[in-house]
Amino acid sequence: MRVVLEKDEQKKLILSAKAKLGSERKLARFLNTSKHSIYDYERGNRTLPYAIFERVVALTGFSPEYTTLSDNWGQRKGGLARPVEELAKHLAKVRNKAFENSRKWHARMKRESPREYYATQHERFRKIGGYKFRTKRGHPVRNRLELELADCLFLNGIDYEYEPYMRFGKRTFFPDFKVGNIIIECTAWNGESKARELRGKIAVFKTGGYEATVLVPPNLQDVYKEVREYLVSSPQEVAELCLGSSAIPSK
Repeated sequence: MRVVLEKDEQKKLILSAKAKLGSERKLARFLNTSKHSIYDYERGNRTLPYAIFERVVALTGFSPEYTTLSDNWGQRKGGLARPVEELAKHLAKVRNKAFENSRKWHARMKRESPREYYATQHERFRKIGGYKFRTKRGHPVRNRLELELADCLFLNGIDYEYEPYMRFGKRTFFPDFKVGNIIIECTAWNGESKARELRGKIAVFKTGGYEATVLVPPNLQDVYKEVREYLVSSPQEVAELCLGSSAIPSK
């Protein structure tokens, strides 16, 4: 039996497995297959055998929606192989059906169980997103700046939520950190488009009665001038803001 995924989903799955093991060669050895097969799987040139799909899902924890084909799907009765063009059309038809089923599932989940849907999607993203650092509190984070902030808050005795699920009307967010009524975004991305994106998010947060703070390294402060009034340049500044606000109840 073979597994049919949306082309991008198959690529994400293989890339996640490569990142987990460190190289294409190690993944090929783990799956007992060739590097050429890994290359084809990543590019969607071949469907995944179910046994390989199961091993990759177990390795990565990433389990996308899929449909299946029988092992003899590429054969006509009598054992004759189907022409390549016919196989390509059949595979395209199966992929389109899988895509349509996936689209309907996403729409239904967003409508009927939005919290469960977005939490599940976020967890899938986290598993393939390369959370490389582990905090003193014991959870993974994306980058060194988040690590420094999380550890600073922890060492200052400040309880925080990391990437909490937050819903504002029909919009869903997973901000970097939340301490009481303070939402903290931290970024070292060198691009003004990120500043514009943050200004829009902050406006939404404020409609829910939240304060906002943006942690940006000192050398990027000018890049984020659109949100200058929310900027801080060190994790300790964030901790002091939290300690001096209503987010932390007085003892």
